Amino acid sequence: MEEINTSRLCSDIDETLNTFRLLEKSFKENLVKERHGFEETEEAFDKQITQLSELSKSKELSISLELSNYKVESETVSKESEKLQALVDQKLELLEEKKAENISKKASTLENDRRDKAELMACVKYTQLDMSTEKENHVKFSFKSISQVDTEKVFYFVLYLSESSIFQVTECQPEIPEMDSLLAEVNLDRDIYSFVKRMRRSFVEINKLSSISYTHPKEN
Repeated sequence: MEEINTSRLCSDIDETLNTFRLLEKSFKENLVKERHGFEETEEAFDKQITQLSELSKSKELSISLELSNYKVESETVSKESEKLQALVDQKLELLEEKKAENISKKASTLENDRRDKAELMACVKYTQLDMSTEKENHVKFSFKSISQVDTEKVFYFVLYLSESSIFQVTECQPEIPEMDSLLAEVNLDRDIYSFVKRMRRSFVEINKLSSISYTHPKEN
Protein backbone atom coordinates (compact mmCIF):
# COMPACT_ATOMS: atom_id res chain seq x y z
CA MET A 1 0.00 0.00 0.00
CA GLU A 2 1.45 3.30 -1.05
CA GLU A 3 1.94 5.85 1.66
CA ILE A 4 -0.48 8.71 1.40
CA ASN A 5 0.97 12.20 0.97
CA THR A 6 -1.10 14.08 3.58
CA SER A 7 -0.15 17.54 2.31
CA ARG A 8 -1.01 16.65 -1.27
CA LEU A 9 -4.28 15.06 -0.14
CA CYS A 10 -5.30 18.16 1.80
CA SER A 11 -4.42 20.32 -1.21
CA ASP A 12 -6.59 18.12 -3.47
CA ILE A 13 -9.52 18.41 -1.03
CA ASP A 14 -9.19 22.21 -0.89
CA GLU A 15 -9.05 22.39 -4.69
CA THR A 16 -12.13 20.16 -5.00
CA LEU A 17 -14.08 22.25 -2.47
CA ASN A 18 -13.12 25.47 -4.26
CA THR A 19 -14.31 23.99 -7.57
CA PHE A 20 -17.61 23.00 -5.96
CA ARG A 21 -18.07 26.49 -4.52
CA LEU A 22 -17.43 28.06 -7.95
CA LEU A 23 -19.98 25.71 -9.55
CA GLU A 24 -22.52 26.52 -6.85
CA LYS A 25 -21.95 30.28 -7.23
CA SER A 26 -22.26 30.10 -11.02
CA PHE A 27 -25.41 28.01 -10.73
CA LYS A 28 -27.01 30.50 -8.34
CA GLU A 29 -26.12 33.46 -10.59
CA ASN A 30 -27.57 31.74 -13.65
CA LEU A 31 -30.69 30.83 -11.67
CA VAL A 32 -31.26 34.46 -10.66
CA LYS A 33 -30.75 35.63 -14.24
CA GLU A 34 -33.17 33.06 -15.59
CA ARG A 35 -35.76 33.94 -12.97
CA HIS A 36 -35.51 37.60 -13.96
CA GLY A 37 -35.87 36.58 -17.57
CA PHE A 38 -38.96 34.53 -16.75
CA GLU A 39 -40.52 37.44 -14.89
CA GLU A 40 -39.91 39.86 -17.76
CA THR A 41 -41.28 37.35 -20.25
CA GLU A 42 -44.42 36.81 -18.19
CA GLU A 43 -44.99 40.57 -17.88
CA ALA A 44 -44.68 41.03 -21.64
CA PHE A 45 -46.92 38.01 -22.17
CA ASP A 46 -49.65 39.48 -19.92
CA LYS A 47 -49.68 42.77 -21.90
CA GLN A 48 -50.01 41.10 -25.27
CA ILE A 49 -52.19 38.08 -24.36
CA THR A 50 -55.42 39.53 -25.79
CA GLN A 51 -53.86 40.32 -29.17
CA LEU A 52 -51.46 37.44 -29.49
CA SER A 53 -53.36 34.35 -28.39
CA GLU A 54 -51.57 32.09 -30.85
CA LEU A 55 -48.25 33.61 -29.94
CA SER A 56 -49.08 33.11 -26.27
CA LYS A 57 -49.53 29.39 -26.83
CA SER A 58 -46.14 29.25 -28.51
CA LYS A 59 -44.67 31.26 -25.68
CA GLU A 60 -46.15 28.92 -23.08
CA LEU A 61 -44.62 26.00 -24.90
CA SER A 62 -41.27 27.76 -25.01
CA ILE A 63 -41.44 28.47 -21.29
CA SER A 64 -42.32 24.85 -20.62
CA LEU A 65 -39.34 23.70 -22.60
CA GLU A 66 -37.07 26.14 -20.79
CA LEU A 67 -38.36 24.95 -17.43
CA SER A 68 -37.78 21.37 -18.51
CA ASN A 69 -34.22 22.20 -19.57
CA TYR A 70 -33.69 24.02 -16.30
CA LYS A 71 -34.88 20.94 -14.40
CA VAL A 72 -32.46 18.73 -16.33
CA GLU A 73 -29.57 21.12 -15.68
CA SER A 74 -30.51 21.33 -12.00
CA GLU A 75 -30.51 17.55 -11.69
CA THR A 76 -27.12 17.37 -13.45
CA VAL A 77 -25.60 19.91 -11.07
CA SER A 78 -27.10 18.02 -8.12
CA LYS A 79 -25.53 14.75 -9.29
CA GLU A 80 -22.13 16.43 -9.77
CA SER A 81 -22.44 17.91 -6.29
CA GLU A 82 -23.12 14.44 -4.86
CA LYS A 83 -20.05 13.06 -6.67
CA LEU A 84 -17.87 15.85 -5.29
CA GLN A 85 -19.21 15.28 -1.77
CA ALA A 86 -18.54 11.54 -2.07
CA LEU A 87 -14.97 12.28 -3.15
CA VAL A 88 -14.48 14.66 -0.22
CA ASP A 89 -15.89 12.09 2.20
CA GLN A 90 -13.58 9.41 0.79
CA LYS A 91 -10.50 11.57 1.17
CA LEU A 92 -11.50 12.60 4.69
CA GLU A 93 -11.89 8.93 5.57
CA LEU A 94 -8.40 8.23 4.22
CA LEU A 95 -7.05 11.10 6.31
CA GLU A 96 -8.66 9.66 9.43
CA GLU A 97 -7.20 6.22 8.68
CA LYS A 98 -3.75 7.75 8.18
CA LYS A 99 -4.10 9.73 11.40
CA ALA A 100 -5.05 6.58 13.33
CA GLU A 101 -2.13 4.71 11.76
CA ASN A 102 0.33 7.46 12.74
CA ILE A 103 -1.01 7.49 16.31
CA SER A 104 -0.59 3.70 16.50
CA LYS A 105 2.98 3.90 15.15
CA LYS A 106 3.85 6.68 17.61
CA ALA A 107 2.47 4.66 20.52
CA SER A 108 4.45 1.61 19.38
CA THR A 109 7.63 3.70 19.05
CA LEU A 110 7.18 5.15 22.54
CA GLU A 111 6.66 1.66 23.97
CA ASN A 112 9.80 0.38 22.21
CA ASP A 113 11.80 3.35 23.46
CA ARG A 114 10.56 2.74 27.01
CA ARG A 115 11.47 -0.95 26.81
CA ASP A 116 14.90 -0.22 25.30
CA LYS A 117 15.60 2.37 27.99
CA ALA A 118 14.65 -0.06 30.76
CA GLU A 119 16.83 -2.76 29.21
CA LEU A 120 19.73 -0.34 28.83
CA MET A 121 19.47 0.79 32.46
CA ALA A 122 19.46 -2.83 33.61
CA CYS A 123 22.49 -3.51 31.44
CA VAL A 124 24.34 -0.46 32.80
CA LYS A 125 23.66 -1.54 36.38
CA TYR A 126 24.69 -5.16 35.79
CA THR A 127 27.81 -4.49 33.71
CA GLN A 128 28.81 -1.22 35.44
CA LEU A 129 28.92 0.35 32.02
CA ASP A 130 30.24 3.89 31.90
CA MET A 131 30.05 6.14 28.84
CA SER A 132 32.04 9.33 28.40
CA THR A 133 32.88 11.69 25.54
CA GLU A 134 36.59 11.74 24.82
CA LYS A 135 36.43 14.32 22.04
CA GLU A 136 34.19 15.20 19.12
CA ASN A 137 32.43 12.09 17.78
CA HIS A 138 34.46 9.84 20.14
CA VAL A 139 32.62 7.95 22.91
CA LYS A 140 34.40 5.75 25.43
CA PHE A 141 32.57 2.64 26.73
CA SER A 142 34.05 1.16 29.91
CA PHE A 143 33.03 -2.05 31.72
CA LYS A 144 33.74 -3.49 35.13
CA SER A 145 32.65 -6.78 36.77
CA ILE A 146 34.02 -8.80 33.86
CA SER A 147 36.94 -10.32 35.73
CA GLN A 148 35.85 -12.42 38.70
CA VAL A 149 39.35 -12.12 40.14
CA ASP A 150 39.39 -8.33 39.93
CA THR A 151 35.88 -6.91 39.57
CA GLU A 152 37.28 -3.35 39.39
CA LYS A 153 39.39 -4.13 36.36
CA VAL A 154 38.32 -1.89 33.46
CA PHE A 155 37.75 -3.15 29.93
CA TYR A 156 37.07 -0.38 27.44
CA PHE A 157 36.87 0.73 23.82
CA VAL A 158 36.46 4.10 22.09
CA LEU A 159 33.88 4.29 19.31
CA TYR A 160 34.32 6.96 16.63
CA LEU A 161 31.78 8.06 14.02
CA SER A 162 33.63 9.48 11.02
CA GLU A 163 32.43 12.28 8.75
CA SER A 164 31.43 9.62 6.23
CA SER A 165 29.18 8.04 8.94
CA ILE A 166 31.43 4.99 9.32
CA PHE A 167 31.89 3.56 12.82
CA GLN A 168 35.47 2.89 13.87
CA VAL A 169 37.09 1.75 17.12
CA THR A 170 40.15 3.91 17.78
CA GLU A 171 41.11 2.29 21.12
CA CYS A 172 40.38 -1.09 22.65
CA GLN A 173 41.78 -2.62 25.84
CA PRO A 174 42.25 -5.53 25.71
CA GLU A 175 42.31 -5.98 21.94
CA ILE A 176 39.54 -8.05 20.36
CA PRO A 177 40.59 -10.38 17.48
CA GLU A 178 37.19 -10.30 15.73
CA MET A 179 37.00 -6.49 15.76
CA ASP A 180 36.74 -6.20 11.95
CA SER A 181 33.67 -8.43 11.77
CA LEU A 182 32.02 -6.60 14.69
CA LEU A 183 32.56 -3.23 13.02
CA ALA A 184 31.27 -4.54 9.69
CA GLU A 185 28.10 -5.65 11.45
CA VAL A 186 27.43 -2.35 13.24
CA ASN A 187 28.08 -0.35 10.08
CA LEU A 188 25.49 -2.52 8.37
CA ASP A 189 22.68 -2.57 10.96
CA ARG A 190 23.57 0.80 12.68
CA ASP A 191 22.52 -0.77 16.01
CA ILE A 192 25.00 0.64 18.54
CA TYR A 193 23.23 -0.93 21.52
CA SER A 194 23.70 -4.44 20.08
CA PHE A 195 27.29 -3.61 19.16
CA VAL A 196 28.09 -2.62 22.77
CA LYS A 197 26.62 -5.92 24.00
CA ARG A 198 28.69 -7.88 21.46
CA MET A 199 31.84 -6.01 22.50
CA ARG A 200 31.23 -6.89 26.16
CA ARG A 201 30.72 -10.55 25.29
CA SER A 202 34.06 -10.48 23.47
CA PHE A 203 35.73 -8.97 26.55
CA VAL A 204 34.20 -11.75 28.67
CA GLU A 205 35.56 -14.43 26.32
CA ILE A 206 39.01 -12.84 26.30
CA ASN A 207 39.01 -12.70 30.10
CA LYS A 208 38.07 -16.39 30.29
CA LEU A 209 40.93 -17.35 27.97
CA SER A 210 43.31 -15.16 29.96
CA SER A 211 42.20 -16.79 33.22
CA ILE A 212 42.71 -20.28 31.78
CA SER A 213 46.18 -19.38 30.56
CA TYR A 214 47.06 -17.94 33.96
CA THR A 215 45.75 -20.96 35.85
CA HIS A 216 47.49 -23.44 33.55
CA PRO A 217 50.76 -21.82 32.40
CA LYS A 218 52.61 -23.46 29.55
CA GLU A 219 55.52 -25.71 30.46
CA ASN A 220 58.98 -24.68 29.30
